[in-house]
Amino acid sequence: MEHRKLTQEEIEILQHNGCRAADWSLIKVEPSKAGFQLRRVRLEGSVCLGADCRVTDATVVDCTIGQRTVISNVERLQNYVVGNDCHIYNCGSIVSAKYAAMGCGTTVDVLDETGGRQAIICPALTAQVAYMLTFYRHEPSLTHTLKSMIEAWGSEHRTPQGHIGDDVTICYVTAIDDVNIGSHSVIRSAVKLENGTLGTSTQVLENVSAADFILSDQATLGTTCVAKHVFLGQAARLGNGFVAHNSLIFANSVLECGETDALFAGPHTVSFHRSTLLIATAISFFNAGSGTNQSNHYYCTGPVHHGIMERGCKTGSNAYVKWPARLGQFSVVMGSHTHHPDTSSLPFSYLFGNNGVTVVIPAANLKTCGIMRDVLKWRGRDGRSTAIPRLDCINYDEFTPYNVERMFQGIKLLESIEKGIVSPADLHFDISPCRISEGIRLYRLGIRYFFGKVLVDRILSMQSGQSGIADLLSCPVEGTDVSIWVDMAGMIAPRSVVDELCRRVMRRGFRSLAELNEAIAAIHADYGNYCWLYVHQRLALAFQLDGEGQLTAALLRDIVNEWSQCAEELRNLRATDALKDFSPEMCVGFGIDHPEMAQADFENARGRVSENPHIQAIHRHYDLDAERAREALRWIGKCRQ
Repeated sequence: MEHRKLTQEEIEILQHNGCRAADWSLIKVEPSKAGFQLRRVRLEGSVCLGADCRVTDATVVDCTIGQRTVISNVERLQNYVVGNDCHIYNCGSIVSAKYAAMGCGTTVDVLDETGGRQAIICPALTAQVAYMLTFYRHEPSLTHTLKSMIEAWGSEHRTPQGHIGDDVTICYVTAIDDVNIGSHSVIRSAVKLENGTLGTSTQVLENVSAADFILSDQATLGTTCVAKHVFLGQAARLGNGFVAHNSLIFANSVLECGETDALFAGPHTVSFHRSTLLIATAISFFNAGSGTNQSNHYYCTGPVHHGIMERGCKTGSNAYVKWPARLGQFSVVMGSHTHHPDTSSLPFSYLFGNNGVTVVIPAANLKTCGIMRDVLKWRGRDGRSTAIPRLDCINYDEFTPYNVERMFQGIKLLESIEKGIVSPADLHFDISPCRISEGIRLYRLGIRYFFGKVLVDRILSMQSGQSGIADLLSCPVEGTDVSIWVDMAGMIAPRSVVDELCRRVMRRGFRSLAELNEAIAAIHADYGNYCWLYVHQRLALAFQLDGEGQLTAALLRDIVNEWSQCAEELRNLRATDALKDFSPEMCVGFGIDHPEMAQADFENARGRVSENPHIQAIHRHYDLDAERAREALRWIGKCRQ
């Protein structure tokens, strides 16, 4: 909006109210009948005032202040465009240099503290772009181009003044230097913020200190946090004294009380306990037990070692892992592990430390209700508003082609160990021979459940009575190599598709970082088609069909029936596991003064088995599977051959 110069009468009123200006001709207001109120304000440089704004006891330098904004007791507000309906009071200095970076281009020494995998950040960074930038160092041209795109984003968005959006509250803050602040954000009682960007609806609370950082939309830096060289993703939160250095932390992660350094935390990373150190590791959908600790420094060539704990891993109390190591998806890690195991081909396993040696119980986690509870809760804990464009692509499926391929590999590995062809020691872990056959059985159960579910989903997507088997088998991504898959910090995709994306980046095929993010989102949106193509190609192997396993109505019916049986077996395994929490030994400590009433005390405190929400959720999930199986069988009965 255009602004006009002050009238002589307005200048005299302001002077009477204790206001001073180095040059009154540089002070302008909106040409509106609405007024403005200034008392005891020092105005320097060019200052534009919005309608109905109120400023008292402040120094304002080279700023534009929006409508209905209230500023009070601010030592210095300099070089900012302040939005409408803001409240800024009881603050020290809020200052922005011209064309400041605002955290864009900050380097983060992720995974390798010595800088071997250095990433750079900006508000448009996604988990998937960061994944390529961090892990694809075998393609120097790719990482160079990605860095150039991020730097270009920062250059394009630099402005002469800092920005404070609409409906922002800033109070009791000691100092803010070179920080952009998105609309609807709150900064309360922070110590100092320096060189950063806060997205929309962010929060920075008491005693926070942050430098060289990006907070995405809806992110929070909670009480007494310290964040330096940090990217915090959408709806992610650090709280209760958490300390984060050189870390990338993506959407919906919640970290409290502990510490990170050189961390790559994919979506839904959780840690709530003190004495927990997450260092030089890549994780996602992760849950850290109290006292979880990791080691990346041998005092040889420096802290250069890193580890990978794949999607869905969790640690027990005082778990310790010495890097390098790679632990398979949905593993439960307990004890001390110092022999650098690689269990990536054995997902859903229990890993116990025995004098530093990793002892694996393969596939044991497939039977537990805990994994079911995790899978069901993650989607419900996506705190990103639908009104805000979501940056990170997140696949919430429990079974995907990525971990199903690992289960195929796990079966081969276990069979080779059983036959004496391979020694677990070669992979730096141990497996009891008595655990092998059960591991193979459970992996086959998981594989068949996945293939049957995808087939049933495909059947139910067809129009009843108007489609046939030929329509079922058609696929818009036919010809894509779907033999190998990757988990890109939450997004599951064929490696061939990701490789082609990388080649396009290296050819400078994207005009901007936003365009690259759109291409990544398109791959994510096509997951269902890629997944179906993979299932169609591997169906015969999954169900051990003779020949090529040509799909007929009779064969489809057999597969759906077998899938229904697999679903029922998983239901029984997981529901039975849940019943352990209601066994007699769980009543210890109940009926403290009336032992004969222990069961009644237990039920009144914990509820009955039939009423437990987690057990009910398991049954609802598999009840739906049973209903979908019946619907699929009805379609098969009507479909054209």
